[in-house]
Amino acid sequence: MMRRLTAFLLIVLLLAGAVLPGLAQEALQFSLRVELPCPADSSALRALSDLLNVTELDGTWVEKDGSFELQANLELDGYPRSRTGFTLRGVDSHWSLSSPLLGSTKLMFNNQAMIEFGLKVYHHLGFPLQRLTWLYPYVHREAWTAPLSAWEGIAGPNLRAGHIPMGDLIFVLYAWDEIRRRDRSFSVWMEALNEDTGINDFLDENLQFIPVLLTTLMPDGIDILSGEDGETWLITGKPDEPPLYKRSADGSSAQLNIPLSPGGGKLRVAFEQTPEQTLFSLSLDGYGETLDLSARYVSAEAVLHVSLGGTCLPEGLRLPCVADGKLTLVPLEETGIPEGNAWKLHIRQEVGNAWAFSSGDDPTVWLRLRWTSQAFVPSAWPAWNAAELEGINFYSINDTSMEDFIRAVLPSVLLNGVPLAAAVPASTMAWAMDCLEEIGLLTLEP
Repeated sequence: MMRRLTAFLLIVLLLAGAVLPGLAQEALQFSLRVELPCPADSSALRALSDLLNVTELDGTWVEKDGSFELQANLELDGYPRSRTGFTLRGVDSHWSLSSPLLGSTKLMFNNQAMIEFGLKVYHHLGFPLQRLTWLYPYVHREAWTAPLSAWEGIAGPNLRAGHIPMGDLIFVLYAWDEIRRRDRSFSVWMEALNEDTGINDFLDENLQFIPVLLTTLMPDGIDILSGEDGETWLITGKPDEPPLYKRSADGSSAQLNIPLSPGGGKLRVAFEQTPEQTLFSLSLDGYGETLDLSARYVSAEAVLHVSLGGTCLPEGLRLPCVADGKLTLVPLEETGIPEGNAWKLHIRQEVGNAWAFSSGDDPTVWLRLRWTSQAFVPSAWPAWNAAELEGINFYSINDTSMEDFIRAVLPSVLLNGVPLAAAVPASTMAWAMDCLEEIGLLTLEP
């Protein structure tokens, strides 16, 4: 149970980090280079390193009121003939992609089906594409529309009155379980989460016990106090217990304390922001296992320190580090990181708009991001709606539409793609062909 909960929490934290603060209106000219300066110890890392080290991306990003347009150019190794442009425009729910590589054909992405498409790829080809879909915030907003609506409908009136009785909490629990089974967006989201955490299996086996646990931990419900200092949620009748939730009025600090078991197991999350630093911490302690994650950004040094430790980290998690002068991904053992130790990541801002990544006590930089941006005034601001974003629906491509698509774009790919492919490093091309053969795309029979 703890390992499943830990995997779930790490996914949620990854998603929270993916939600960048947005502006209602912005226009930027940018360039980006990603460098892996440290030698790699595996064919996959070498292929990735060789490709990234010769790749440069530049272009413009324009956004207003949820509509966006990205016009970008990709160039390899300073080879002008490899320069390839593409335009991605749309809104959260729908994108449209055009490029000289596609000729007059456009691809449309209906992102309501993004996770479902990722699961199909995983089940048929074995590539866990659904994990990449977690990085797009829209899929979570879409999936949680029905559960949050149920929460507001059931607990909302009492929430505003300052007290949520236990009956409402249990009612919400069963409402969410019904949504999990019947609402397509939420059920697919839970199915994808289940691949890494087993959460669906756990709920199917233990749902009847959760109300008993809730009643034991907070039998009289939750009290909510609001004032000039902020907002505090307390377990009714247990004033000595830490607040379930507390947030300052200015949003500069917040904390979450969730009891997990009558024996004292707890989940603790804290955030605090000051002019000198920004702190985030998460700790999980219960059922004999632990998890500790912390992040601290020091303003004066322009450096972010991340620390991860504990005994119940997700199985299969691989963490980057430098060993014997080479970049490697170290798989954790089933026991996780031994108590008292931690994996550490340092992200430091360098002169010239670069961010350097190192890990542990070794100062060797294994990843560097070079980014420049400058505001500009666009000739027009985007104002798209989903109906305007036409093209072949990428997530619905089948055997027949794939044949039509290949027939339509093949001349443009051959004309415009050969210079790009010629600039791709040989190690990257060889590794890509090996991957295609491994998942069966090069050995498919008609």
